[in-house]
Amino acid sequence: MVTALYPGSFDPVTVGHVDIVTRAAKQFEKLVVAVYDTPSKNLLFDTDEREQLMKDACRHIPNVEVTRFSGLVVRYAKDIGAGVIVRGLRSGSDFEYEFDMAFMNRRLEPDVDLVCFMTSQRLHVRKCQFAQGGSQAWRGHHGNGPAQRSTGGLYKIWVTGRISVVAG
Repeated sequence: MVTALYPGSFDPVTVGHVDIVTRAAKQFEKLVVAVYDTPSKNLLFDTDEREQLMKDACRHIPNVEVTRFSGLVVRYAKDIGAGVIVRGLRSGSDFEYEFDMAFMNRRLEPDVDLVCFMTSQRLHVRKCQFAQGGSQAWRGHHGNGPAQRSTGGLYKIWVTGRISVVAG
């Protein structure tokens, strides 16, 4: 039985993330989606919210477990018995980053491999920019019930049902 780990900050959970989860879940007996507890970046949602959003988005996939973690991804993979780390690739720069990380992870845990999934063509977005006076929209699975977030007046997020819109 092969267990795979799909780690990320998932802030917020997007249709692209759920697409990767859905596709990866078909390839492995068990997929653990792990929400990173302390990423070094500004977040829209706290860890509890991100974990719940991912649980809501993945509840229809039976072999997916959503957890949270901190520390090194490859060590967490080893701790939970995952032989594979799953990553999504949006562009060539993502590949370069994951390529370098794979070599470092291999030095730390030789029994943990990397499997990358390319972004689905229907979901590919070249670049999203959020700036005052402009607007950009993206879609994501975000559980139930409306929520509104404001971030420094630059943009707002409205989460209703399963679609999110970011507007400047």
